[in-house]
Amino acid sequence: MDMTLYRFNQEKQARLSFLIGLASIFAVVFRTGLTAYFIAPLGIIIGLLSKGADPVLPRQARFGVILGVIALVANTLVLGFTFVQFSRMLSDPVQREILNETIYKQTGLTLDDLIQRAGNLIR
Repeated sequence: MDMTLYRFNQEKQARLSFLIGLASIFAVVFRTGLTAYFIAPLGIIIGLLSKGADPVLPRQARFGVILGVIALVANTLVLGFTFVQFSRMLSDPVQREILNETIYKQTGLTLDDLIQRAGNLIR
């Protein structure tokens, strides 16, 4: 295999890893949820594959791997914080009533109705 082509493919993979890592950060900020959990590992894997037989990762690949790891950690923290806050809202009667009113204005159903319907779907 031609070494020039090999280096060119490594550079393309490193650049792709960086871009995917950057996209995963944007996914955490603008689209928190499962999106970052799919994009970030892809950037990490491509970044590690761009190393090839070289002893060190290319610079862009290193940044891509770092951004992917940061996105995974940040997304986990955001989702964990959201889960804790939502469970606190459900346990506080005043906040639960506010949540019920808000959901009723948006959907025409209360939170209790939605939970009951979800329970019926699972059975």
